[in-house]
Amino acid sequence: MEEQLDHPRLARLRFMRLIWIVSGPLEQRGDRLFSALGSHRLRCLEPVAALARRGHRIALVRAETLDRRLASSEWGAADAVIVAKQFTDIAPHLQAVKGHGPRIVVDLCDDVLGLEHLRGTYARLLDVADACTAASPALAERIRAARNRLVEVVPDCVEGEARPPAFAPAPDRPPRLLWFGQPGNLDALDAALAEVGQRIPGATLDIVTRLSPPVTARFPDGRDGLSIRCLRWSIETMDKALHACDLVVIPSAPTDGTWVKSSNRVATALWAGRLPVAFPLPSYRFLAGSALLCEAMAEGVARALAQPEEMQTRIALGQALIRNHFTPDAVATVWEAVLGNILGSQSR
Repeated sequence: MEEQLDHPRLARLRFMRLIWIVSGPLEQRGDRLFSALGSHRLRCLEPVAALARRGHRIALVRAETLDRRLASSEWGAADAVIVAKQFTDIAPHLQAVKGHGPRIVVDLCDDVLGLEHLRGTYARLLDVADACTAASPALAERIRAARNRLVEVVPDCVEGEARPPAFAPAPDRPPRLLWFGQPGNLDALDAALAEVGQRIPGATLDIVTRLSPPVTARFPDGRDGLSIRCLRWSIETMDKALHACDLVVIPSAPTDGTWVKSSNRVATALWAGRLPVAFPLPSYRFLAGSALLCEAMAEGVARALAQPEEMQTRIALGQALIRNHFTPDAVATVWEAVLGNILGSQSR
């Protein structure tokens, strides 16, 4: 058994040899790899960097090159191959990789049983998998029930450094609200706007997402009594929008697809020092003492504005939880435990 003896945190932990399979474009930014996909950053690139700092031996393989690397000896040397979010069918190649001996772990961050564009691809991936990891307990339970697989929960991590908690909307200007996320989540925002505009007249709302003509047409400036700006997502735009807002709104609805979502948007807002007002999805309840969980966004925003001192305290409590559970280093600890469970105690 290999050991890392010069790093106190790994004194009794065997090095793991891990390969992550990642799809889609990656780019080098300074000394770090970057992806525009939050699922790749929060579930792969950030935790992988933290695991590497602990001494684990990790390689990233592009799914697009997999067919040209099937004969490589790297697969036989790996303890586990972790499949990050995929959009194409790599199951036949993955079966060949499995023949070299590593455990195959398919990582899940979406409702892969319910989303039509993922259902077929993931049905075949799950057939090959020895085990799965899931971004939320609700998603893990759904996969266990449907596929009779070992499924462990690994949360999304947060990025960057925490900002000081801040909640002090100026009394002489309307509150500044922020919504961010994938366009597929905009239906819930659409449904909440009329009530928010009526309850909080004059409020401003920034929407940060992947822009398209239908999105900008759907959310014009001046809609429902709100001043709205639609902004194209980027890391830099997100950073500025979080810094400029008073609070973040995260409406949703209790559908099968949303019920299994991770807590990443709530955690991101808190880590940026901003209060999230969010629909009470199961994964958000861990942060219920920090985020303001309300089915009606207008009610939550009004409560926050009426009790500013409590909101600042909530943000600080949320950041303490995030430090213990959702930083890249905390999530790396979860990955160590989960992969240790999947691999078992026997050394390869």
